[in-house]
Amino acid sequence: MCKFKAKELLRLTKIDVWSPQNPLGYQRTLNTQRARAFMKYILKPQNISPTSIVVASRSEVKFVPTKKGEDLGYLVLNEQEKLFVVDGQHRIGGIRYAVSEREAIDVSFSVILLPLQEWGIKEEDECRFEEAKQFVIINRTQKTVRADLADQFIKRLPPDRRIEIEGILLGPQRLKLEILADKITDVLSKKSPVWKDKIRYPNEKKSAKPVSWKSFKDSLLSILKSEWGQNVISLQIKEENIVDEISHILDNYWIAWKEQCIDAFMNPQDYVIQKTTGVFVLHYLFPTIATFLENLGKNYTPQEFLSLIQLMDKGVSSNFWYRGGEAGKIGTSQKAFRRLAKDLEGAFYRGIYKYGIYNNIGR
Repeated sequence: MCKFKAKELLRLTKIDVWSPQNPLGYQRTLNTQRARAFMKYILKPQNISPTSIVVASRSEVKFVPTKKGEDLGYLVLNEQEKLFVVDGQHRIGGIRYAVSEREAIDVSFSVILLPLQEWGIKEEDECRFEEAKQFVIINRTQKTVRADLADQFIKRLPPDRRIEIEGILLGPQRLKLEILADKITDVLSKKSPVWKDKIRYPNEKKSAKPVSWKSFKDSLLSILKSEWGQNVISLQIKEENIVDEISHILDNYWIAWKEQCIDAFMNPQDYVIQKTTGVFVLHYLFPTIATFLENLGKNYTPQEFLSLIQLMDKGVSSNFWYRGGEAGKIGTSQKAFRRLAKDLEGAFYRGIYKYGIYNNIGR
């Protein structure tokens, strides 16, 4: 384990990238967006990069202790021979961008150096194999933090603190929507007559509640990214107002569905309407119905939502949402959810055409 200054890493390291011309390489092509995100992060004095960069030396490395018998000292490297980056190429890429923008960058990094020759690995092909093996092990076995646990931290951050991590995570706009979705989920899980105690918190047992926090939160993104959602967001100055308004409207929407499919809500374990399938499908459908109510000049009440839902010729019975029924058999992919939502949207438009409501807004 060593300490390298930023410029030393740039001078001494090399990336063995796989390509048709270099089929024995093992590294990915540098993702410039990820590298620049790290640059923005590391240029702030309070930010650190505690995880070690891993490099390998294919040539001889000499260790010189500071005092005889100590295991603290210096490595003497052959500067004609590069150190090959096994793990950390995007951090090094970010350092390169940082140095180009701010030449005097005084940052040091923890580095684990694999002394391949000391291990008896001397042939270049064998060295590459050992590096690639470590690369695969590191990247296939490391476990990222669970998204739902990370969300609990992110949603507590005030806007001025989010800037510190938004570049590394999702970008400011996507991060804003993620936080709104998380806060709406929080409100509904605590206050909604439909969803109170029905959304499974991070680390709760799977059998405890019908849908996970992450699934519910992710399903809300289709609403927030829709034209309807963006209009609501643009009309509100404060984040808490957006959360309160959308939570209230969604609560009424789900109350209407509960009244329409009462058996499915009374026995959620036997139906999928309150599971991942139901929340994604009905949240995909929500902007269509909400926009239509708005165009009619109606309020977002449970009764108004129900009056439109009841016009649909599909998806409005508990049997439809039974785990052995049509919704229960569609699968659990996003493609399947969108396809079913499209079917229900068709049912919605057939209903409003059939009963002449479509013409009432001059559309």
